[in-house]
Amino acid sequence: MFDTTPPSRRKIVAACLVVAIAITGTIVALSGLFGSIPMSASRWNPESPYGPYSADYVESRRDDAVLLWMCNCTLVNVNLNEYYRQFSSSAFVDAVEVRFGGGAVSIKVMFAPWGEIVGEGSISVEDWELLSGSLVDDGIGAMEDADTHPDDFYDGMPFDLYLHIYFNDLTFLYIGYGPSNDLVCITNGTWTGQYWPNGVPRIADWDAQGVWLQEDGHLQTPIGDLYDAITKNVAYPQPT
Repeated sequence: MFDTTPPSRRKIVAACLVVAIAITGTIVALSGLFGSIPMSASRWNPESPYGPYSADYVESRRDDAVLLWMCNCTLVNVNLNEYYRQFSSSAFVDAVEVRFGGGAVSIKVMFAPWGEIVGEGSISVEDWELLSGSLVDDGIGAMEDADTHPDDFYDGMPFDLYLHIYFNDLTFLYIGYGPSNDLVCITNGTWTGQYWPNGVPRIADWDAQGVWLQEDGHLQTPIGDLYDAITKNVAYPQPT
């Protein structure tokens, strides 16, 4: 799934990101249900420098990825909202799912109320490899370790990017960027392989501490690339 060979940089202007958002829904529910539980089932065992290590880890698991999930962040709840409200004044994006398998990369944009309004589209595997290379290699892999950091990833709220990569062995990797401290937290956890009634992947446990990287602008182009991939390939669903 993730091709971390440095791709030719596409000159994409990153979407203007609004920092302050109201964090609702998924993260609130998960924090109340699971808290911070030590990990035991994952192969994630990060070593410094954490950026290159994390990029290598994601690349090593490219064939194990089931889906990528984004929610509760400026990209999803602000920037995508602004785009889709051109087509419906009441549009509100709850989450975005990118699913892998069968040689295809499908994208679902889930609008409020959960699961009742879904926009669907797809991108080619080649385009996804460029996009994931931008995120993993040019983004995460280029970051330096943070000198200081908070105790857990919640201290990065509100988030510009809140992303999970779910694997077929029921582990996941979390990547979160909080512009309030200019840090990226990467941590791991396990999930059940099942979903809540609203379509959210069901997390079993996680490590709330993780490792911390200095963002230093490395995620701005990847965030813009994600925005472009979604808006160019997923239309607002028409009423039936």
